[in-house]
Amino acid sequence: MSASCEYSKLVTPTDVSYLHVIKEYVSSTAQVLGITKPLADSIGDSVSDAGAIVMNQSYGPELWGNIEISCDLTATGFRTIIKETGLPLDQSEITQCSHDLTEAGLLCIRGTIDEVSVVNLGPDGQEIHLIKYLADKSVTDYFQACELKASAPAISINTKPVSFTVRFLKPADAIEVAGIAYRTYGYSYPNENMYYPQRLSALNSNGRIISVVAVTDKGEIAGHSAIFGCHGRPQVCEIGQAVVRPELRGKGCLRKMTEFLLNYCRNRGILGVYVRAVTAHSFSQKVSDKMGFKCCGTVLAYASMSTIFRNINESLPQRESFVVEYQYILKPRLSKIFPPDRHRDIVRKIYSELGADVPPETPPESKVKEHTILLVTTTAFMPEGFAKIEIVQYGYDLLEKIKQSLEKLLFRKFEVIALTLNMTKPCVYSLVPKLEEIGFFFTGMLPGGEDDAALTMQYLNHVKLDYSKMETYSDWTAEIIEYVRKQDPNQKL
Repeated sequence: MSASCEYSKLVTPTDVSYLHVIKEYVSSTAQVLGITKPLADSIGDSVSDAGAIVMNQSYGPELWGNIEISCDLTATGFRTIIKETGLPLDQSEITQCSHDLTEAGLLCIRGTIDEVSVVNLGPDGQEIHLIKYLADKSVTDYFQACELKASAPAISINTKPVSFTVRFLKPADAIEVAGIAYRTYGYSYPNENMYYPQRLSALNSNGRIISVVAVTDKGEIAGHSAIFGCHGRPQVCEIGQAVVRPELRGKGCLRKMTEFLLNYCRNRGILGVYVRAVTAHSFSQKVSDKMGFKCCGTVLAYASMSTIFRNINESLPQRESFVVEYQYILKPRLSKIFPPDRHRDIVRKIYSELGADVPPETPPESKVKEHTILLVTTTAFMPEGFAKIEIVQYGYDLLEKIKQSLEKLLFRKFEVIALTLNMTKPCVYSLVPKLEEIGFFFTGMLPGGEDDAALTMQYLNHVKLDYSKMETYSDWTAEIIEYVRKQDPNQKL
């Protein structure tokens, strides 16, 4: 399905008697945009429920106002946005899933909504984004069950070299890519879009991702990889969603695709690129290391224990962690950064490994007048139990807003909460130690451009990792993981 430019908006009073109007509006709009009536009615019910939560908890019987409901199509499905300016929610009011305005609670609404994010707009209220993935055919609709069985062990008797040609994904390729993902990971791959050919094609048409495939001299698709993430940080993007046919591993397929994408980024003027490599094995780390990527951090406990690496490691002893590896493609244009004193040496060393020199500085005293705007995201295709907090606008109430979001996520029993901070913001210097006091800890950094250098932190909710089970390819990666281990408060329990 391709994205649509059609858009509509409804404004209603915060009166529960208007809930049926919201339901009918959303259902009718969904049908106009091509969604079947049963599914459209189900979406309408869910949005109506969400509207009831907003009216009852953010406004109540004594306050009066309006809420805005807007609908449109995105690359992945039907999106509804509820914008409101009522009272902030009190954690004590949250008692059940069906009356919870946190992101996780909204996911429970009638079991219909697939993707939810809440944008805190400070004095302008907040927006609740709800997306229902449309009923695209999944990989199992295109293949017979026998075709999706795990393939033969990766160590093949045939040791002849294989030549690959890399090109951009064509819509017709998406079915075979989904089949490769399934044969490699079963249904455990962290990004669900890989299993839906129409969705993968739509994301490419929309420009959200740019996919390439490696093709053998016999015309067989051997693997897939993509770049994405350039919208939030236009100077930096990620290479990922890489899958290779198990029987063709170790023959240079992944390297060929990565070289193609690096050249593409270089021609587009992208400053730097990063990859995330699993620690269940070190094969992908070996490839990225030989291509000039250097470890700059980790994403701990990202994937659930049910993740499958067929013909490599059939079961995981704990939630799967990733190492983040980065390289500058163009000469970096660097600005001042303000990491906390405790982590200055490791930040300086990471930059040095990447071939850059950015001396950390102590920020001048300054007062921030703006309100904080946070984006808290939990989506259906992200790993179970994982949430992330991103800061859209740094304000004087930043610490309090992060605490509130953390409390809500812990209430919903999220196991892993990721937080990204921009080290070019002077307030980060004093903020990090305060976050460490409440359980967040340093997990690395992600270099950027002139006004963006990310320091990453995580909160593990009673998740105790055995760092010795994380496989590494280089001594430098092992050093980063050991540094992170020493920061993890769960190691002291």
